[in-house]
Amino acid sequence: MIPICVLDTAIWSSVGLTSAAAAAAVRCGLSGFAEYEHARDRLGEPVVVATPPAQAGNDTPAKAMADMAVAAVLSMDGLEEVDDRSQGLAVFLSLPEARPGLLGAYPETVAAEIRARVNGARVARPESFGHASGGAALLQAAVYLQTNSSGYAIVVGVDTYINRDTLAWLDTNRQLHATYNAWGFIPGAAAGACLVCHPNHVPRTRRPALAIVEQVAFGTEAVPIKSAGVCLGRAITGIVDALAGSGVVNPVFDSLYCDLNGEAYRSDELGFMLSRCSSRFREPGAFHAPADCWGDVGAASIPLFIALAIHAAESGYSAGPTSLHLAGSEAGLRSGVRLRTRTWGT
Repeated sequence: MIPICVLDTAIWSSVGLTSAAAAAAVRCGLSGFAEYEHARDRLGEPVVVATPPAQAGNDTPAKAMADMAVAAVLSMDGLEEVDDRSQGLAVFLSLPEARPGLLGAYPETVAAEIRARVNGARVARPESFGHASGGAALLQAAVYLQTNSSGYAIVVGVDTYINRDTLAWLDTNRQLHATYNAWGFIPGAAAGACLVCHPNHVPRTRRPALAIVEQVAFGTEAVPIKSAGVCLGRAITGIVDALAGSGVVNPVFDSLYCDLNGEAYRSDELGFMLSRCSSRFREPGAFHAPADCWGDVGAASIPLFIALAIHAAESGYSAGPTSLHLAGSEAGLRSGVRLRTRTWGT
């Protein structure tokens, strides 16, 4: 893929409705968790979730995802760059996998809402693979910009678990974080967006490139969650090796953002990868797992991670310019993104 430049980002989450607010909350370790009055777990206790205030009572996932995605896109100041939308505004969607509470034509429903509410939006075929979809949507955008080098694209990741059928399914699978299950996760709802363009187009914009998405890589885990066996992290190990490059002696990645969410499976997977690839990282144990603040945000993960990394760099507290962003879907797809920010402080 060609590298693509990030001009602006947006976050719509339980801990902030802008990139700056959410990044500050995550840095401080603030959580946006609350009891969800419409669902109870197997012990009769309220399920704890993390959702933006406006979506707190919305039990219709497709509508909630459309609302969050539109809100994130329209909150970006960088949209001023694309006021001329005569050729349309390319939008690439990262959406969750089908699951109880989220079945049928939900990708088309979300896409249609965005087309109707975002002026000039041309929504490509959504990537509906869950957590790893963000990498696939970025790759879609890079392919588009390779042949439309004077255009812009928006990559939007959005997800929500806030639905009674979905929460009951998580409860049945012992994936909820609850008093009976310390190794579960907090279901979240969020959207993240990145405005991107071709590197050759940056000099003609009124905004600097905040970061460059240098490369995206994918893998398939042979032992996905809920299957028999132990996940040894071989898929993400391959991704790290591919993004780091061969023959590298010095650490490549200054920071790591991942979708670790409290589940033992994901902890094992990350731990095995780090045991093999520790030399690739400046500080292997100093990874960022924002699910402890805004819950598991599924398909929104990678765009949100990119927004956090860029804000850390622009605010001067990142460890260095090169970051790795990893996310893994329940069905086994894994994706990784190598990002380089324009600055990273002192």
